[in-house]
Amino acid sequence: MIEELNQKISQLIDNDLDKERALALLKKMKQDPVLQAKLSRYETIGHAIKSDVFLSVDSDFAARVNQAIQKESVYFLPKRKSLFTPYLRLSALAAS
Repeated sequence: MIEELNQKISQLIDNDLDKERALALLKKMKQDPVLQAKLSRYETIGHAIKSDVFLSVDSDFAARVNQAIQKESVYFLPKRKSLFTPYLRLSALAAS
């Protein structure tokens, strides 16, 4: 069944799926985020193949990004005091 769905998604992108099947597939996809993500991946792959424009990245690209994130400093800023204490808030409310 999964292979059949994959085939239907591919046919949908290629505009080779008849109207009724396309509508049924879109209804399924509307309720399933996994199928939505798969459609997005298929569209990206199809675009790269059809346009011959793609970016080549090194095989360790994700690992280098992860390392750079791990090296980033983490700042814990002190919590600011509220300018309005509960007493001032009540006074402002009463005054208005």
